[in-house]
Amino acid sequence: MAGIDKIVGTQAQYHELKDWLEENEPWFPWRIAEEDRYESETQLLTISNFSTVEDFYLWHQCPIPWVKARLVEQYGPGGPCSKESL
Repeated sequence: MAGIDKIVGTQAQYHELKDWLEENEPWFPWRIAEEDRYESETQLLTISNFSTVEDFYLWHQCPIPWVKARLVEQYGPGGPCSKESL
């Protein structure tokens, strides 16, 4: 199932995820929103709408705690492609 949910976050979280993706996986065609949509530092906006494949990769590689928490929210404690997420 592609792109079932979104990763939502603040402007600081946007930069944290964007920086991690650029540093660790610059070759991957990551599709994240444009930063200029933020009107305040605390505003929550959609950062990304990744496919299950991209979420699976983040589940196993991304060390950012709030990203992992969002993936648990979306897929359950086993993460993307686990029995409970199917």
